[in-house]
Parts: sequence; structure tokens; C-alpha cells
Amino acid sequence: MDIAQQLHEAGAVNFRGVVVVDPLAIKNNENGFAGLLKWMDKLQRLNKLEAAIVGMEPTGITH
Repeated sequence: MDIAQQLHEAGAVNFRGVVVVDPLAIKNNENGFAGLLKWMDKLQRLNKLEAAIVGMEPTGITH
């Protein structure tokens, strides 16, 4: 997950590092994160996965 101040980008890859779905852009607010959780749940169900690992990559300092 690429995190930023206002808009985050989430991607999904399998254990081999193969992209399994197009990235999802979410706003940095409660509704955005609720959408992220729904998206993750749907991916887990479609791919019959019990768990997900979330990694976050912060952007650089932008003064």
C-alpha cells in the first residue's frame, strides 16, 4: 500500500508476487478505509485465502 496525505493506493499480489487485481485508490478517511476492508475481504473470498498481509510504503518528505 502506497500511503500519502490524502489518497492511498492499494495493490494485491499473490505469494509469487504476481498482481491479481488492478490497484485501488482510497481516500484518507473512514469511508476510504472501510472500502479498503471490503475490497480485501472480497479478494480473500474470491481467492479462498484465510489471511492477508498488509505492507505500507510511505511517500517521501514533500515540503
